[in-house]
Amino acid sequence: MSKKLSHILLIGVGLFSSTWVMAAVKEYDLTIAEQTVNITGKPLKRITVNGKFVAPLLEFEEGDEAVIRVHNKLKNQDSSIHWHGLLLPGIMDGVPGFNKFHGITPNTTYEYKFKVRQNGTYWYHSHSKGQEQDGLYGAFVIYPKDKTPLTAAEKTDRDYVVLLSDFHNSTSDQIMKNIKKEADYYQNRRETVFDVLKQVKRDGLKATWQDRSMWNQMRMLKTDMSDV
Repeated sequence: MSKKLSHILLIGVGLFSSTWVMAAVKEYDLTIAEQTVNITGKPLKRITVNGKFVAPLLEFEEGDEAVIRVHNKLKNQDSSIHWHGLLLPGIMDGVPGFNKFHGITPNTTYEYKFKVRQNGTYWYHSHSKGQEQDGLYGAFVIYPKDKTPLTAAEKTDRDYVVLLSDFHNSTSDQIMKNIKKEADYYQNRRETVFDVLKQVKRDGLKATWQDRSMWNQMRMLKTDMSDV
């Protein structure tokens, strides 16, 4: 082997080693349990993570090695966490029944471990039954690895993550039972035939038909914003 080639190989190994060493390992422990919360003035049992409703914000930097240990303390319920929108190995995706992942059984711990390969604001949530609706969801923020300075117009004293979600006094199990009995159980503002005739008079038969067909395809009523 020539001296020049050996120098190139040594430099390449050195660069690779430096990059590997610089990658930080960021660890979190998430404990899934059921506790009483009060959102609407009525105490209700819901799913919490580390005692919080909703689940805590997770923060990483692009290039980090993420190690997230999830402890399932729910009684008689398997659980899971899916990292929505993240690029990661299939086994770490967190959807039970796919990629040889079977969920997290009660009183056990599952360790998610993956390289953070992107940046942006994402969210994580359960993929087990209706646990997402019952509180198992949270925000996941990944900062750019180069930490490019913001322009003067973009600089702030502090960033806040806003996570919006519906909340219902009924559990996800009860909601599912209700809509199995009647698909439009939660659609309270239903139109009558007189509303249809009024629309035909105003917009014409063709436009009314197209409008109604669109809403039927979505299985929604346009007069009700609550789509459960």
